[in-house]
Amino acid sequence: MKIKSFFLGTGLLTIIQSTLVFAAEEGGHAPSPLDFVWKVVNFVGLLIILHYFAKKPIVNALRSSSESAKKELEDARQAKEQIIRDMNAFRDKIANMQKETEAMVVRARADAEVEKNKIIADGVLVAQKIREHAQFTIQQEYKIAEQQLKEMVAQQFVELAETKIKNQITSTSHKNLVNQYVNHITQTGDHK
Repeated sequence: MKIKSFFLGTGLLTIIQSTLVFAAEEGGHAPSPLDFVWKVVNFVGLLIILHYFAKKPIVNALRSSSESAKKELEDARQAKEQIIRDMNAFRDKIANMQKETEAMVVRARADAEVEKNKIIADGVLVAQKIREHAQFTIQQEYKIAEQQLKEMVAQQFVELAETKIKNQITSTSHKNLVNQYVNHITQTGDHK
């Protein structure tokens, strides 16, 4: 309906304009009514031909243009909605990453605390073993020193006794001791 009104309005304007142009060309004389009728018939024929041949392409072009504009608007709306969804998903990912990062920091601190306590416990155990080993070593060294001291005292005692005996024994007493020892051996040898 709009297209028919458009063509009708365009046709009337063209008729009026061609009449005015024709009147101006005649030098101000009024045109003959037959010329005017032929021009109107020609114009109406042109409109009919245009209507018959161009109606569908023009309507299709206008419809296509309208549908294309609607489709572009719909595509733009969908793209906007997709961008909003993507932005919201991205915000959620960022929020989740922050939560995960905070959780990782908490876990790392807890793990570090556990590791610290383990290292301290291991250190206490190692220190205890070192103390026990040191005490054992000290006891062993004490026993060795005590044994060496006893041996040294015994050696000193033997040396002192030898010196004392050497000083007390003369050659005659030495002969007497040797004889007594030999007699003692012989007597014990007889019993056997």
